[in-house]
Amino acid sequence: MSLPSFPAFVVQGEEGSAGIRWKKWIDKLENMLCGLDVTADDRKKALLLHYAGDEVYEIFDNFSDDQKGVDAVTGADNTPNTYQVAKKSQTDYFTPKQNVAYDTFKFRGTIQQPSETIDAYITRLKTIAHRCDFHDVDREILGQLVQGCSSSKVRQIFHSTQIDDESTVDEDYDNPYYSSDEVVFSISNPKSKSLSVEVHIFNKPVPLLIDTGASVSLMTFDTYKKVCPKAPLYGPCPLIFAYGSDVPLPIIGFVTTDVNYNDQRIPAKFYVVNNNKVNKANNLMSLDMAETLGLVHFTFALSPDDKFHTLFSNGVGKIKDISIKLHIDQSVRPVAQRHRRIPFHVRKDVEAELNRLEKLDIIEKIEGPTPWVSPVVVVPKKQGVRLCIDMREANKAIKREKHIMPTLDDLIADLNGSTVFSKLDMSNAYHQLELDPESRYITTFSTHVGLRRYKRLLFGVNAAAEIFQNAIAELLADIPGAKNLSDDIIIHGKTQAEHDVALQATLQQLQNHGAKLNREKCVFSVSELTFFGHIFGKKGVAASPDKVSTIINSPPPTNVSEVRSLLGMTQYVARFIANYATITEPLRNLTKKDAPWEWSEKEQQAFNCLKETLTNAKVMSYFDQRKPTKILVDASPVGLGAILTQEGKIICYASRALTPTEQRYSQTDREMLAVVYGVEHFHLYLYGSSFTVVTDHKPLLGIVNSQKPTTARIERWRLRLMPYEMSLTYAPGRDDLNPADYISRHPQSTPQRENKGEEYINYVAENAVPVAMTKHEVRIETQRDDQLQKVMRAIQTGQWQDGDVSDFARFSEELSMHDGLILRGHRLVIPKTLRQKVINIAHQAHQGIVKTKQCLREKVWFPRIDTMVEETVKSCIPCQASYPGPKAREPIISTPLPSEPWSALALDFAGPFPSGDYLLVVIDEYSRFPEVEIISSTSAKIVTRKLETIFSRQGIPKTVKTDNGPPFHGQEFSHFATQFGFHHRKITPLWPEANGEAERFMRTLDQNIRSSTAANLNWKTQLPTFLRQYRGTPHSSTGVSPFEALTKRKMNIGLPDCSLPLDPIPVHTRMIHNDFLSKRKMTEFTDRKRHTQLCDINPGDHVLVKQKKLNKLSTPYSPLPYVVIKKKGSMLTAQRGNHSIVRNSSHFKPIQGDHTVNNDVEEKEDDDEEEDGEAEAQAFPYTSQTRKLPVQPNSPTNRPVSPAHSPRRPTAMFHTPTTARVPNTSPRHSQPAMTPAQPDRPDASPPVRPQRQRHAPTYLEDYER
Repeated sequence: MSLPSFPAFVVQGEEGSAGIRWKKWIDKLENMLCGLDVTADDRKKALLLHYAGDEVYEIFDNFSDDQKGVDAVTGADNTPNTYQVAKKSQTDYFTPKQNVAYDTFKFRGTIQQPSETIDAYITRLKTIAHRCDFHDVDREILGQLVQGCSSSKVRQIFHSTQIDDESTVDEDYDNPYYSSDEVVFSISNPKSKSLSVEVHIFNKPVPLLIDTGASVSLMTFDTYKKVCPKAPLYGPCPLIFAYGSDVPLPIIGFVTTDVNYNDQRIPAKFYVVNNNKVNKANNLMSLDMAETLGLVHFTFALSPDDKFHTLFSNGVGKIKDISIKLHIDQSVRPVAQRHRRIPFHVRKDVEAELNRLEKLDIIEKIEGPTPWVSPVVVVPKKQGVRLCIDMREANKAIKREKHIMPTLDDLIADLNGSTVFSKLDMSNAYHQLELDPESRYITTFSTHVGLRRYKRLLFGVNAAAEIFQNAIAELLADIPGAKNLSDDIIIHGKTQAEHDVALQATLQQLQNHGAKLNREKCVFSVSELTFFGHIFGKKGVAASPDKVSTIINSPPPTNVSEVRSLLGMTQYVARFIANYATITEPLRNLTKKDAPWEWSEKEQQAFNCLKETLTNAKVMSYFDQRKPTKILVDASPVGLGAILTQEGKIICYASRALTPTEQRYSQTDREMLAVVYGVEHFHLYLYGSSFTVVTDHKPLLGIVNSQKPTTARIERWRLRLMPYEMSLTYAPGRDDLNPADYISRHPQSTPQRENKGEEYINYVAENAVPVAMTKHEVRIETQRDDQLQKVMRAIQTGQWQDGDVSDFARFSEELSMHDGLILRGHRLVIPKTLRQKVINIAHQAHQGIVKTKQCLREKVWFPRIDTMVEETVKSCIPCQASYPGPKAREPIISTPLPSEPWSALALDFAGPFPSGDYLLVVIDEYSRFPEVEIISSTSAKIVTRKLETIFSRQGIPKTVKTDNGPPFHGQEFSHFATQFGFHHRKITPLWPEANGEAERFMRTLDQNIRSSTAANLNWKTQLPTFLRQYRGTPHSSTGVSPFEALTKRKMNIGLPDCSLPLDPIPVHTRMIHNDFLSKRKMTEFTDRKRHTQLCDINPGDHVLVKQKKLNKLSTPYSPLPYVVIKKKGSMLTAQRGNHSIVRNSSHFKPIQGDHTVNNDVEEKEDDDEEEDGEAEAQAFPYTSQTRKLPVQPNSPTNRPVSPAHSPRRPTAMFHTPTTARVPNTSPRHSQPAMTPAQPDRPDASPPVRPQRQRHAPTYLEDYER
């Protein structure tokens, strides 16, 4: 059976039309199937997929089974109708989801395209209208047709005729050519006020009437014959209609020519109209030509306030899709600063301001603990107060972002050619950026009504300026002609239209993102704009007239401070001043160190010259990359000058003073230095382009252009100029660098305005100064002190019987009164409320107790002054932190010997070595058998792989002890421990003695590696030899070699072996005994040497913790107090706020005095460290069980041996007394005495083992002799 041809469905097409085209296509297909009498469901589905084409089949193939026909509409016989399912799936796919609101919006914005016929336009309107759910579709189409058509005739038809439907349009207007009509709004209207200008065409004057509604320019035929009769006429021409007319103008053709107006010359096209057929026709200038000639400027049809009313509405904006995250250094310890009490008279204003900020969603209340708290500074203003946050401490933890801040030079380069300007000012600029919730806690501040924190970016954050600049710059990045400097946005354009486009786009972008502008400070569509102290206009950049008048009217400076102010402010506009350094040289000499103040005629002349040059200040042109550039340079005996110019117009001045050394250069060297300075100063403008440098020192040409070697100094300068493509020329006797154009300024009294930055800085600085005490303050508090009032009465009456004045009665002969004050001799008697304050003032320099007392005794006195001074100084945290604590440690608690080999391991690293390698050291704490692996990195992945290899040889241990290094701190090693079923135990942080077995072996290992290197041997190849010897040598603590202890057999290390009788004492028993004696001796020696003592720190005590000495000014202890929350043996856990640390007790120092620590939140710093770190088992061997050892019958067994008289080491057969006891250092460490034990009894579990001292095995002493 041959199938008839049928077009495939085209998937790609006009946007949004696929659903309609698919419906039409499926209708045509079903008509064909009906004609072919195809009724079977599976055949209809097959033909549907066949005729639809490859693209549709690919789409259908990706459908689910349900969409392909497994479960859907059923037929008459209740069986699945696969054709209907396939048809429905494809229809749903091609039909877009309907959005009536969006489609209606799209319909309202549909206008006729320039080349689109009326029929095509109506068809497109119908297509969109079907998706809009209109009640009366035809009426809506007709309404949009009137609004969106480009033909004046169609509008005239609607104006003069009652239209019932679009068929009227089809009847009266069916010519598709009318869709490209040109419209002229005015041909002649004598009653209207005309705006005409005179231009020159072919050097002949021609009057033109400006018609802003005309899209083309017209010239009457009479004018054409008079002005340019020989110019050819071209054709064909489009139909051109006058506004409101349905009769086209009689156009003969068009002519192209140049139009001259006010030194401007532009190409133009004129359509020549037959004025014989048109009454009172005039020559017309189109809108485009008028705009090009600068005769017409566009402004907003509506005020920005009307179109962008939300942008200028009240309130504080909140820019969408931007969340500022402050990068906070977690290594900086949080500081909760003391609250600065707010005066009573302004508290209501403060509360009102807080409520206002909360309603504006700028701040929020905070409850619960917070690590950072900053004080608030109340700044008065005209109405109410302003709250400033002292963020100095918090800023130490905020990492400053580094964003490129645009400079004035960047802005000037962008404004080249611009003629229209606008300025936008963002209200409450920083508060329009929302802070990320994770960054808000560092902005917390304290008030008398509780804690608050900022939800928005605030002034005072060190990175606020860069963050805000970058955020707004990214917001405006895609808008040409818009640039921001901080919270000011400048809009510019070369034409009014270009400016308006940029302004509209900027306002729309800001409004879409929720920003707010300050309407009072915004400026729109001006030819000159004052921005950052400069005036930007069409011709270039100039200094602000306000600043100029201020400087001209300023008096001469009267001291050195005012001269510095003058020079600092004139530097701000130095770009306008040629030879600025030379002119100001007499003034700068006054500011030098030890220079006498003398305002002579020389200085006055320099000052007058600054004023004169300011009066004659020139306008600096914009830099244009397309124009050739020149630099004019010059050098005087005291300064260098350079001028950047283009086509004779000054772009910028630059100058600097010469140093005393440079002033001694020769004139040639100074001129060469001026070239280098000018080129490098204008690097931004010159690099990457060719330019010319002009000098008036002719010898310089021969030096620069010569290939012969010159002085070393000039050679260095020539090397600095090599990256630039420059040519040096000579211009004799020029006046370019004469000091003729200068400006300067001096501060004068101006109308006061609020300056948030100055207020913030001044108030923070004022609060940072320690508060002194005045006699007036003492007098007021003395009047309020009841006790001192009784003392004053006693001084007057001589009655000292009152018990309240007993402390003063002993000194009654020395007490006197003067001006409301009590004196003891010449010293003031301080009232109770000021006593602590006066001690704090005397202790500001943190002198000791004696010095502080001496300082006070010179000025003041009060009862118990010495006691209060001692208490204050002893409880001073900075003083306690700066003095080292006691060196005594707690008594050593020995580590127990494991009950079996390879059950408890100790891990550590050695290295890195010069080769970059590390050594992974694994020690069996029972046998002291070492495993050493060379690794290239200490990552957890490599470490676990090596451990798996070691475990494959020796087996999996029960416990692995490590420090808190990176490979053992993460999830990977924890997963490895869980996988292999061993317990991972971490020692106390910063306490390597808890892993003494591994630390001691690494000392031996390091010594061997150094010895191999000294012998010119490869330590890697010598490592197996060292391990073989070490494993086969008896250990000093156990008396048994690690190999024998691990494998229960002796190791052949290459030495001749003399067979000896088997030792009657089992190896394990001998190891237990020798290990105990060795540790006991080491414990006694170390405790005696260290003068150990018990730690008296308990939970609840306030302590200082040792810190790493970073530099010479670092204190031994951190000045931040902690509180002990847990104690386990010698391991203490201390907390400050939400920060917890775990350390050995020797790292802590008790605080004297009363101090509080914010511990509302418990968040462990070492939360993943095992709490059984260094304070492991505290029992010694033989504590829970007594051990019976085989001894001689005549050996005493019941007499304890004193530690001072115990033998250094027992013999192999234990001929010395074996009963021993632990030194009784405290009841906590008291242990039962050891008695001989049976060899077959199970081993005891000994306690924590300290770092050991090594000795030769005892049982070899007889063998050596």
